Amino acid sequence: MRNLLVFNLLYDCNNHCIFCCADTHYVKKLIPELNIETFLNTFRKYAIHPQNVIQLAGGEPLLYSQISAVFEEIKKAKAACCIRTNGRILSDNAFALSLLKDLKLRLIVPILASNLNDFTALSGNKAGYNETLKAIDNIYRIKTSINPELALELTIYICKGNILQNKEIIRMIKDRWPKTDSIDLCLIRIASQVCLKNKDYLWLSPDELYIAVNNVFDTINESQFEGAVSLNGIPFCFIQKKHFNQVTESINQSEYSEIPEMLFFDGRFNNVEKAEAITEDPVTCCSDITSNEVDQIDPKFIEICDKCAYNTVCNYRLAAGNIPSNPMIKEKILEFVNRLV
Repeated sequence: MRNLLVFNLLYDCNNHCIFCCADTHYVKKLIPELNIETFLNTFRKYAIHPQNVIQLAGGEPLLYSQISAVFEEIKKAKAACCIRTNGRILSDNAFALSLLKDLKLRLIVPILASNLNDFTALSGNKAGYNETLKAIDNIYRIKTSINPELALELTIYICKGNILQNKEIIRMIKDRWPKTDSIDLCLIRIASQVCLKNKDYLWLSPDELYIAVNNVFDTINESQFEGAVSLNGIPFCFIQKKHFNQVTESINQSEYSEIPEMLFFDGRFNNVEKAEAITEDPVTCCSDITSNEVDQIDPKFIEICDKCAYNTVCNYRLAAGNIPSNPMIKEKILEFVNRLV
């Protein structure tokens, strides 16, 4: 069976993003990093093979104390791998080269803003802006001149705090890293304690979101970006019809399109014999540990979903846990997926 195994290796991070859905500031005190023995035992238990996809996340997964051992195991299994990282540690040229020169993997790196001040406001770290850009430069250089099996995906977050930055970010991608494999447009959800504290800086009304998302698509098309464009938490109904095929084509080409099951692991598995994988993202569980007041969704979204012209359930409804599920939800998901593929 082809599975996606997600390892939240640790909940520590060298950024302090004001939209962190993992609440790393709180959760790192509650959940230890996944020990390397648990990671290796999981590989043996699930008989990892080349058809599996391994995702490393956190926190900042590249801060994991045994990251080299993790990569060695993934390399031996010849499994596809992606890493959700802020990238900063890869600003070190030697470290980036030693880690990435011969691995087949996809690096997913966010660009929070196109200038230092806005980047610092979102990431909570003044050093983050220059280090992130240098890291992407390093990844791009290794990808284009040393390791062609390295894929680069850049995430653009959609929120009130950077709504004016997105056009400049796309132009930066086109000018500085033109062979980027894909751009991921990600809606920041109010899904954790830290998000709640900063919701006035983050939250977009439905009207603002519609304008922001389609402005981004217009800029992507104007820039003649040749890579894929994917959506993360953005309702399909907020995409103008002229852009919809662009999104569905990216979904069809995705390496995740035929994965039947996602399994999650983190430090709660340490020293637990015969533990079964978590089938829901532990980040959600972590948010529940720190705050019962999560996913504060604008009621207008519920109205929009109930009257959805696509007569389906998109990834936004799946992600926003507090939106009431239609009794036909499973049937609608299957109908939508079948229509795409």
